[in-house]
This record gives sequence, C-alpha cells and structure tokens, in this order.
Amino acid sequence: MAVVRSRTPLLLLLLLVVTTHVTEAAGRPRRSGGTLSRDTFDDASSRTHPGKVLAAGPEPGDPADAFSVPTLDGEFSYKPGGARRGAVIIHAFTNKSGFLESLWSSESSLGALVEGLPDSAQVLFVSLDDSSVDDALWMREQLQRAAGRSRKKEVLSRLHFSPMPVFTLGNWIPAVLYSWGCTGHNCGLSQAVFTSQGWRIPLIVKRLDARYDWLTARWPQTAFRLMAAGDGCQASPSVSGAVAWVSEGGCSFFKKIQTMALSNASGVLVYALDGNPIQDMNCADAECDAPLGIPAAMVHLEVSVAQALRLGQWVNVSFQTTPAPNFFIGVDQQGALAEMGWFLYPSFSFINWQAQWFDFSADLQAKLQTPAKIVSVFDKVLMQGDKGAVATVQLPLGSLLDWDTLELDASLSCPGRRDSSCAQWDHTVQLFVCCDPLGPFCNTELGRWITAFRRGIGRWLTDVSPLIPLLDSSNCSLHDEDGAVGDALDRLPQT
Repeated sequence: MAVVRSRTPLLLLLLLVVTTHVTEAAGRPRRSGGTLSRDTFDDASSRTHPGKVLAAGPEPGDPADAFSVPTLDGEFSYKPGGARRGAVIIHAFTNKSGFLESLWSSESSLGALVEGLPDSAQVLFVSLDDSSVDDALWMREQLQRAAGRSRKKEVLSRLHFSPMPVFTLGNWIPAVLYSWGCTGHNCGLSQAVFTSQGWRIPLIVKRLDARYDWLTARWPQTAFRLMAAGDGCQASPSVSGAVAWVSEGGCSFFKKIQTMALSNASGVLVYALDGNPIQDMNCADAECDAPLGIPAAMVHLEVSVAQALRLGQWVNVSFQTTPAPNFFIGVDQQGALAEMGWFLYPSFSFINWQAQWFDFSADLQAKLQTPAKIVSVFDKVLMQGDKGAVATVQLPLGSLLDWDTLELDASLSCPGRRDSSCAQWDHTVQLFVCCDPLGPFCNTELGRWITAFRRGIGRWLTDVSPLIPLLDSSNCSLHDEDGAVGDALDRLPQT
C-alpha cells in the first residue's frame, strides 16, 4: 500500500534576536574572516554608523500614514493599501553633503538608478535646503540626462521631484527624517575645518573621505598643519607630519596618496578644480593591493585657504562630522516605514538593492500565507555568541516521512527597532538538530544563514525537505548559534 504524503508543508518557526558576540577573553565583538582589521571600523558604532537618535518619532515597522506632496509634474500621493502596492523610497537632498554631491554627480551612480530601479518602486526626491526649487530642477535634469543614455526611459515616470523644502511639507516625512538623523556614510555631514591666524571664524566645508575599504585609516580628532604640495604627484618633503593640500588631476588618486604617504604626510586633502564636483576617491585594479596607511578626503578648492598657503601663512585643518537628518527612508509594500541601510559609497545602487529587498519581502509574505503545519521552535529568543539558543520541540504525531516538504522560517531581529542596535560585521547563524543523542546524525546542521551588516531585516524561508530523515523522533533538540562568517566557512566540507 503506497504512503500518501501530505501536501501541506511542515514549517519550523525560528524567531531569533541576534546581538553582538563578545568573547570572554577579548571582550570585544567578533569579526568576519577577511583582510580588513577590526580597526577598519574603529569608530563605526560611534561616529560613522547610524545610531545617534536625535528625537522621538515614528520607528521602523510603524505604519506610514497617507500623504501628498507637490512635485514638478503635479502631485504625488501615497495611500496605504492603495491600488499601487509598490515600495516608496524618499530621498532628502542637501547641498551641504559631499557624499550626496558625489552621488548626484557620478554618471555610474545616476545610471545605476535608471537601469536598476525595480519596476515596483517609486522614488520621491525632496530637498532639505532653501534652494529646493533649484535642487528639484537640477535633480530631475541629472536623471533625465542619465535616462537619455539608457533604454529604460520609462523609469522617469516613477521618479518624483518636489520643489517644496522638507520644512514646509506639513506631514510625517520631516519627523521621520529628523528623528532618524545620524552620522554615517549616507547621512550626517562630514566636514573639514580650516583655521588660520587672522581669521575671525573657522572655515567649515563639506568633505568626502576616500572609500572606506581602500583607505582604512581614519582622521584622528586633532588638528594638523596644512601644507600645499601641488598636484601631489611628486615627492614633497615639506608635508612631513602635515596634511598635504593637493589638486586633482596629473595622476591617479592612488599615486597622489602613495606619494604623499612616502613623503610622511599625516593625510591628504585633494581639492576639486574649479567647476568640478567632489568625487568618490577609490583605487583601481592592482592599486587596491598596495596598503596605504594615511587617510584622505576630497573637498572643493577654497580661495581663502589657497591664498593663505600661497602667502606662507600657517593654516590648520581638523575633521568633524555634524549630525544631520537622515537622507533616505522607505515605505515597503506592506505600508511599513523602513530604514535604508548603510550606503558604503555614493551610488544609487543601494536604493535599488533596498527596493529589491522590499520585493523579496513582499513575495515572502505571500508565500507564508500558504497553509502549513507550524511547529514553533524559537519565539523572539535572544541569541548571543557560541552558546546560541537551544529548544526541544515535539514534532507532529506520526511518521515525518508522511510529509513531503519541510521548511525553515527563520526571522532575525535586533534588541532595538533601529539598525543601530544590531551587531556589527556579518555573522553566520547555524541551526543544528539532534533527535537521537546516541545516533550518528546528532547535531547535524539543518540550516545556515548569513546576517547583514548591522541590519535587522533578515527573514528567510528555506526548503530543507531532503533533510526530513534527520527528524526521526517525536522529540528533537535544536541548537542555533551565532558565529563569524570565517568560522563557518572553515567548517564547510571539503570536496
């Protein structure tokens, strides 16, 4: 007599809260395997990471209320549960940010948005500045030009530009932007501060640091003497112990910084030539393999600085980051407010990737509506380090071989509702099962996931049906543990 298998899947529900792993010996977060040192992110949690909450307000996951905003082409309206169920991403521009200047000036960044924005997503562009009308016209022109070089001109119908400054919107958008304010690669204002004898007040300008994973050194909280060194392509003994002031052009960014490092400079400030935007300084090809131990950033040419240096006056420079409203927020397909993550470099690709996540999450929610026999394993259990979380569950009566599908619904969150409460670095989360302590398959891996860097949005539905025979008892123990990515890769079977 044939065994008739149930078409209803068996679903193991795993709701876990992941925190930073701390070893007893070192007392510091574990990191993933790789070439970057922990010092690469020495100030990630305090200075360059979202996490300094400015005021109370709506939180990620709260429902977004309806709103309407005037745009250059009419009115953009959002209604929860409306006919259009796609995600909405809101970007608040300010000309005070070097990061955003580069984001909007880079052809590759603009082209990424035009080419890669998912069809389900819309983007609303607003401005934090008094120049909001000019900003809206300029942003639209930039993207129209990028679309003109693309075959996906239809994307322009999903890009909306408001000439109204944020402080006049009269809805919940300003509250979220302000209350989610932070200091990071995609928010906050990175600045260079110049002082000189005879100046009544310091000169504070926007800056953009070189790619974080290329130049891992960070600007210390101290003042340096600024010394001119031409275009930085030739050695300059005068910059020893100082920050070199060099122009763009003449050689690559790598060559400038390498030459100044060999001249014992403490750092490099590259200024853009007149009329040119601030660029995202990065290495290329084999350059990336050569370590450089000093920080670098790009700023605009400041006439008063150049004049003081030309006259032989002493100029000091220091570096600071001023908190600012958040520049990016989202509303997913379910109408929930969402953070947009940490933009590692100025590219609209990060908007595309977040919108792709919204699509994935919406599809996952639809799949979870399929009828299933649910066995709850962990319910908002705190998991930290090697101890992880352990649960013993009673499986459905009868032979599990009667089931044809076994799925793991793994949901990872953080102690708080903001990404800032999540663990740094990428971690593996592994699920082990033991149904017979004396059997050969006790503590066999049943599932594995990788957490995102300081994000609290992980959720996966994993089909592990081929592993159903491991569940050969009505009572099974499941152990979930959190480890560094490198540790898990070391345990992969060799083929």
